Amino acid sequence: MTALDEHLVHRVRAEFLEMPGLQLTCEQAQRLWVIDRETCASVLNRLVDARFLVRRTDGRYVRCGDGQPFMEGLLPAKVERLGVPPKVGAA
Repeated sequence: MTALDEHLVHRVRAEFLEMPGLQLTCEQAQRLWVIDRETCASVLNRLVDARFLVRRTDGRYVRCGDGQPFMEGLLPAKVERLGVPPKVGAA
């Protein structure tokens, strides 16, 4: 990752911290930060890997723990790969 990409990671992280509830698709993020698709995907994936963002099943990126129940619209990568639906309301 270049110094410019590192700067973008900090900028995107700051935007999500500054605007609680921000939910963006990769395409929306590209337009907001005026960056190409490859760079945008790299930055968003870096923040997902750092567990700062999660990618919802509808493709929107949201900040982890932004006041929504964890499983609402989210599937952890491990569950997704195995094709096992999450247990909701299990006792």
